Amino acid sequence: MASLSILDAAGQLDKELEPDIPDDLLLRLHRTMLLGRRFDERMLNLQRQGRIGTFAPIKGQEAAQVPPMAPGGGPWSTTLKAVKPTSRTPQA
Repeated sequence: MASLSILDAAGQLDKELEPDIPDDLLLRLHRTMLLGRRFDERMLNLQRQGRIGTFAPIKGQEAAQVPPMAPGGGPWSTTLKAVKPTSRTPQA
């Protein structure tokens, strides 16, 4: 799968590649990722206390949880929807 980076080698934004996403949508997407992170932290704490059963954390994969609220159209939404969490298997 091809990928697109909008940052150059120095980590600076390449304005020509920046997707045209309205500020209000960017804010909603960011808030949703933060909400996912906070929920994840809370659930992990409850699991470690033995108050809930098995819980698979999503830390570091918050962007994979946001695409359902992203409007269709534009290459950035297609790219977001292609992100999938990786499966983790225990080491023997």
